[in-house]
Amino acid sequence: MQNSIILAGGMENEHVLFGLIRKRAEVAGELEAAQQRVRQLTIWSAPQFDRTHGATVRA
Repeated sequence: MQNSIILAGGMENEHVLFGLIRKRAEVAGELEAAQQRVRQLTIWSAPQFDRTHGATVRA
């Protein structure tokens, strides 16, 4: 798909396209890291469940 965009837009803008693709990957990585952090905070702030007795335990 990337190659078809380059061919349609011409080679003179190839560096711009690849820069945008690189930036998209960077933002996606940052988003994944932020989502992971939210998951960690959600797990740590949620009450812990004692699986042996079925009771909620506050740490």
